Amino acid sequence: MAATRTISGARAKLFLGDEEIGHAINVSGSETQMLQRVDVLGDIYSKEIIPMRRVVQFSASHVRIYKGSLKALGAMARGDTTAVLSFPPMTAVLYDTVEDDAIETITGCVAETRSWSVDAAGILNEQVSFQALKMKDEDEE
Repeated sequence: MAATRTISGARAKLFLGDEEIGHAINVSGSETQMLQRVDVLGDIYSKEIIPMRRVVQFSASHVRIYKGSLKALGAMARGDTTAVLSFPPMTAVLYDTVEDDAIETITGCVAETRSWSVDAAGILNEQVSFQALKMKDEDEE
């Protein structure tokens, strides 16, 4: 059995290609495996349950982008239809800041919603939710 440990200072680094473009705290992710029952006429019970697909979602608040907004970096589409259809996916790596270990890697992140707020101290925060292709933990390659 793997030893459990407390994760300290977890945050995510955001990458566009191989370039680190920012980071986020207050991150969350989900991986859902969609299942389908196989039924046969004349049998009250399902014959089997088969996996159909996995869906990965990732959200982050308090996003900080180093050189402009997500849209300015091309991580969220802006412009005409061609630009919207051709923008590149991102990779997010959730890591423990104390140990500097990668905990989860979320690949194929495509920004779905983006919102922002300014708090009482005048700090601009950006909240972003993503659809993604894969979520891999530290033991997966």
